[in-house]
Amino acid sequence: MEPKVPWWTSPIEAVAVKRKNTQESWPTYKTLLKNEDNQIKLKNFEEIRGHISDWFQYHQLFEKFKSDKQKGFSTEISRFESDLVNSKRKTLSKTYRLLLDWTVKEEEVTVAMVRWSQDFGHSITMAQWENLWKINWKFTNCYMIRENFQKMQHRWYLTPWKLSKMYKKVSRNCWTCGESGTFYHMWWIYRKIQVFWESIHAELQKMLKISLK
Repeated sequence: MEPKVPWWTSPIEAVAVKRKNTQESWPTYKTLLKNEDNQIKLKNFEEIRGHISDWFQYHQLFEKFKSDKQKGFSTEISRFESDLVNSKRKTLSKTYRLLLDWTVKEEEVTVAMVRWSQDFGHSITMAQWENLWKINWKFTNCYMIRENFQKMQHRWYLTPWKLSKMYKKVSRNCWTCGESGTFYHMWWIYRKIQVFWESIHAELQKMLKISLK
């Protein structure tokens, strides 16, 4: 979430013993650190004496500071700090929205997208994925169908190939024909499955009275 150690974190809270971990407010790095000659340094004991209990805690703080210094410090106010740390209202909904944004941003191209492209034998653009998602999500209000669509798109269902990755004694071959039991094989290539989808295709054309390619 934070690439560097933000100033709103409290190192004293991190190293405090459990019985002292009940106080309401904790001094943050913004209070405990100073910038001298363009270098971030920990203030001396006398400067932060009112925020720590004794020399032992100061040494704990110093060790924590040395560890965090290797990662670097961020003095700018991040979205996490402005939306959550400094916010007193609707914290849960803001947290969910923020985590969702980060997840989508970091995983624009998922493993499932790559696998589908490999199975189909051609690339699928991000615009096509977004269009596919919108169409399949909006065409019904049935949550069971929506759930099935998400499971199918993300290749959620367990197949022999996936089970063999989880359990060494399980064969990765198809349970009936003996070929490689990949997701694409179990849902599309297997001969009995093809007959099933062909019958579905034919029935849909009869019901809708249109020609489906």
